[in-house]
Amino acid sequence: MVYLESLKKIHSKSNVLLEDLLTIIKRYVASDEKIVSIDYFAEGRVNVLFVIKLKKLILILRERKKVNSFVNNLNWIDLINFMDVNHYNIFPKIYYNDIKRGISIIEFLGTTTLENELTEKNLFYTGKNLRKLHDIIVPKDSTIWISSLLSKQDVDDYYLSYYAKVIGECKVFFPKEAKLVGEIIAKRYRRGIYKHYKLSILHHDFHLKNIMIHNNKITFIDWDSSRIGVAEEEFVKLKHLNWKYFNNAQKSAFIKGYNEDSRIVFTENFKCHEAIWLLKMLVFEYTNQELDNDSRYFPPIKYYRKEIRKIASEKEN
Repeated sequence: MVYLESLKKIHSKSNVLLEDLLTIIKRYVASDEKIVSIDYFAEGRVNVLFVIKLKKLILILRERKKVNSFVNNLNWIDLINFMDVNHYNIFPKIYYNDIKRGISIIEFLGTTTLENELTEKNLFYTGKNLRKLHDIIVPKDSTIWISSLLSKQDVDDYYLSYYAKVIGECKVFFPKEAKLVGEIIAKRYRRGIYKHYKLSILHHDFHLKNIMIHNNKITFIDWDSSRIGVAEEEFVKLKHLNWKYFNNAQKSAFIKGYNEDSRIVFTENFKCHEAIWLLKMLVFEYTNQELDNDSRYFPPIKYYRKEIRKIASEKEN
């Protein structure tokens, strides 16, 4: 692809100007780098990706679409710096990130996701890397924290206020389901369970399409939903998108990798996290129906309704 004008969008699917991109690369990647080519790479439900070939590097430009979503409780920029300084290599190298514009430039990690290489070995190391993420200790005075409730370890107050906020926002679209989820929380949530739990950094969008396999290295991508919370919350999305399709050997490999040092214990509150996620996804799918939806991977709206009713009808343990 050849560019004759600097004040030109890099692609018809992009809002980024070539001149802006050149400035960003020279400032944040390398001052002596030059763009060899820019090509459209892929388009997901939330992001459009472009491959930028430089003289010495290959990068990915990720441009976020305008979608209706929920905010997280974690300072994204500070998380990037924290992970980089502490050499946590489960995170892609990020050269540039602009939250307001919804664009970022990250290292190229190939084209293979865990979905395409679902071996027991890869699942074992995926579980191991996820545990590594959850075991990271975030200092109490870190600027990563946004919620003062969590930084003060008021976990129950945080979750109950967060649940109330989500239910309040969702009842505008689905009052019946929002009411059901509220009843699930009231009936099932147990205060005090997390009193001695360590809070973790959660990816919170953890599923096969967000796990890259490149040069025998497993890396998690798309950290926009990341947050601080209890580890069991991480497994909700994996359960509904991927887990039911794993065979027993694949499940065992992942669990073995995650539990290699110590076992995770799922509490009664897991169902509350699950119900809230289902409600959020119900609204997300409804308000973003123009997005491409791989129905073989992402469930339809009726699935979330059915699963909410299923939890509501279950007897407590």
